[in-house]
Amino acid sequence: MAKKKNTYSLILVLIVISFMGFCVENIFTALTHGFINNKNMILPFLWGYGLALLALYKLFGTPSNPLCFGSQISFSSKAKGNLYYFCVAFIGVCIGEILLGYAVEIICNVIWWDYSMIPLHITKYTSIPTSLGFALIIFLFMRYAFEQLLNRFSALNIKVLKTVSITLAVLLSIDMLNSGLYMLINQNFLSIWRVDFPKSLLHIIMELIS
Repeated sequence: MAKKKNTYSLILVLIVISFMGFCVENIFTALTHGFINNKNMILPFLWGYGLALLALYKLFGTPSNPLCFGSQISFSSKAKGNLYYFCVAFIGVCIGEILLGYAVEIICNVIWWDYSMIPLHITKYTSIPTSLGFALIIFLFMRYAFEQLLNRFSALNIKVLKTVSITLAVLLSIDMLNSGLYMLINQNFLSIWRVDFPKSLLHIIMELIS
């Protein structure tokens, strides 16, 4: 029973991460381009973020319990362990974005995002600044929130936990599959809603500072 609870709790944590990914991407486009939208999804979740964090967790653990491709690893100090985990997250983001970006471009003939305008970009699909930002968010979440959320969700009633986690996981999986098929068939994004601002938030912030 405890093992099942841990599995269902982990699924809920991944769903929280997926919602956070949706919010982070909209914050980025609001800052840089002055709009927010549905991010090619029907539901306000990006399941890919949850699945990516699942892989990171299984292969490299957490900052407080780091792994190396699933094997236990120890460091002489907590600072070294934290630095190791941050570097792993950074490299993982770089590789993941490049692989996903080019895969979608080749298969669906769609350029999902383009960081070419960002300094220190590595191909158009990743850059040093964005990867550092994502790595920091990942590190902080895995260090200070991941295990706490697992424990909180594990305290829920097993029937409620199972029903909610499986239902949401199925819905998010269907949504992600629908998004992929739409891009493949239409060679375009699934656009449902969009909110445009007069200026990007970054432009507004710079005007306030100057």
